[in-house]
Amino acid sequence: MFTPTESVAVACIIAIIIGFTYKELKVTKIPDILKNTVVNTATITFLIVMANVFGFVLAYEQIPQLIANGMLNLSESPIVFLLLVNVMLLLLGTVLDGIAALIILVPVLLPLLATYQIDLVHFGVIITINLTIGLMTPPVGTGLFIVSSVAKVRLESLIRASVPFLIVSIIMLFILTYCQDAVLWLPNFLSD
Repeated sequence: MFTPTESVAVACIIAIIIGFTYKELKVTKIPDILKNTVVNTATITFLIVMANVFGFVLAYEQIPQLIANGMLNLSESPIVFLLLVNVMLLLLGTVLDGIAALIILVPVLLPLLATYQIDLVHFGVIITINLTIGLMTPPVGTGLFIVSSVAKVRLESLIRASVPFLIVSIIMLFILTYCQDAVLWLPNFLSD
């Protein structure tokens, strides 16, 4: 019924109606709510813009192409290639926004997949999980900043609390990276 942008506006209107209906929202609180929204949105937008500028500099200097060529020259093993891709994406995920990383890295890494005989769906899952982990890792960690501002928790304590989840996420990433059947069993099942 709505585009994504329209659905956000409708959700806000519904939230306001419900807030007034249950008498948890007062007209006097609206200026503070709007101020907090502007500050949080500006902070997150600034982080995303800076990550995109960093991504532009990387693309302009052709750093991803140099890294891809280095990977190709380093090893012919798909296991080593996937390890290097995971390490690179985990490191870039800490300083680069997910969309910027996708736009910059996928066109560079895609031709290498045929060389290493890696399934496109499997690689897509690997990239998605890597970039999702990047949302939880400082210094950019957009997800951390959002949770910190919404929950009103200090960023430092949130980072400490998220470390066990990061460890489990990285373990799952490597399991899914090296157990291709764990990723492809459903697509293979549905294609039969």
